[in-house]
Amino acid sequence: MIPATSFPDDSAESLPADKEFERDTLKKFDYKTLTMILVFYFVATGNLRIVALQDHIALPNRQFQICLTVFFAFCIPTAIPANLLLRKIGARTLMSTFMVLWGIVASLQVLGTSYKGSVTVAAFLGFLEGPVRPTAILYLSRFHTRQELSLRLAVVLLTVPLSNAITAVLLSPLQNSNVDGGKDGWPWILVSQGLFAFVMGILGFFLIPATPRACKVLTEDEKCLIERRLRKDRPSSCQIDESPLKQIICSLTSPHVVLVFIMMFMLGTLYYDLQSFPYGIVALLGFDPTKSQLLILAPSAVGFVVACFFAYLSDKYRNRAIPVALLGAISTLGYGIHVFTTKKYVAYASLYLIVPGVFAGGPILLSWMANNSDPYYREGTSIAIGITAMHLGGILSSWGFPLQEAPRYRRTAIVDLAFCGTIVFAALVNSLLLSHMNVSKKFHRNEILAPYTDEKNPDGGEKAWRELGDTHPDFRYIL
Repeated sequence: MIPATSFPDDSAESLPADKEFERDTLKKFDYKTLTMILVFYFVATGNLRIVALQDHIALPNRQFQICLTVFFAFCIPTAIPANLLLRKIGARTLMSTFMVLWGIVASLQVLGTSYKGSVTVAAFLGFLEGPVRPTAILYLSRFHTRQELSLRLAVVLLTVPLSNAITAVLLSPLQNSNVDGGKDGWPWILVSQGLFAFVMGILGFFLIPATPRACKVLTEDEKCLIERRLRKDRPSSCQIDESPLKQIICSLTSPHVVLVFIMMFMLGTLYYDLQSFPYGIVALLGFDPTKSQLLILAPSAVGFVVACFFAYLSDKYRNRAIPVALLGAISTLGYGIHVFTTKKYVAYASLYLIVPGVFAGGPILLSWMANNSDPYYREGTSIAIGITAMHLGGILSSWGFPLQEAPRYRRTAIVDLAFCGTIVFAALVNSLLLSHMNVSKKFHRNEILAPYTDEKNPDGGEKAWRELGDTHPDFRYIL
């Protein structure tokens, strides 16, 4: 993604340290890099096609749960390979190809009007959607410094649930209508979504910059500024000579990665529970479908604002643990209110604690995973297994809403309550672990670098960064 010879050192260092110039450059850079990623992510991860399985095909609840399980299961095997291929093939080609294929399958899913056809479609959609999240996050993490990532992920990741809620309100008349000789409106929605994804995928081949230097809206000085900032933030980012297998093993055996994986699994369960949980609460209020959709939209809107606010603070103060713990505490309070109250309006009010707490935690946790893994293949693996953890949580969530427990789903709410509390504890433990690792690396610096030092490279040079990655003494873990 960022080649070793991205720019000449002398030209980079000669750039003026102008804060206004830097701010304007970042705005232009964000506009170019975030726009297409945001569109890709929104199109390929919306939940309309999943809802259609139950509404359009009228699947029984158990068959619908199996379709969801198949969908999430097929998302998993493509995550790590996609991130490893991203450097070899390039973001422009890889991401656009998956988007084009996804659009074709999404358009053709209207032909699957049986249970077996729905399972097949769910498998193909999962296989093609699996790479979308990890590649988008890895792409953004390699285009921005570690301190800037959380807010940008919040904007990209949380636009989707907010937009889903808005879209559900806007499309309510169409999905309940009969068109084209008595058929319901879902086929038209799904075909439109698939065709839009196909067109966006084609445009991606031309609009997604493969590297900062390939970003055509930037001047030469602006490109050098972006690359200088990235190189300063990640000295190992210029390395291209890595052993993928070794880096994969290092990622899977890193204790801080394992801890975030556990948190991501629990947060994934909570996140996908919120695709169903609020509907049960709002159903208690007895409003018509359109008003019910608006009541569900409101907590999502609050969640988006809260997520951006916490992500901004997390970036500004270079801390992930405290925001994650605070958000976990907020959602714990919300679930506690829901579990123990008998008043339906109080249960609805609890959504304004639950939804922001869950939604806002995801971008910060994913940033934490990306920030503390290096070099490239290790980071790509860590991001992929973080997304895999969320998909595993999605599988658990698929079976958490038996019809006989509707609409309160008390047992599921109790499990979610326990997960929220565990996330708070795990975030604090991970912070202490990372702090200890930072101190230990600093104390044992000479011992760690000894195998790599010589007269020309008293600090170990590029080889030390390439092989040690985030275990390098000069790599500071973000707490």
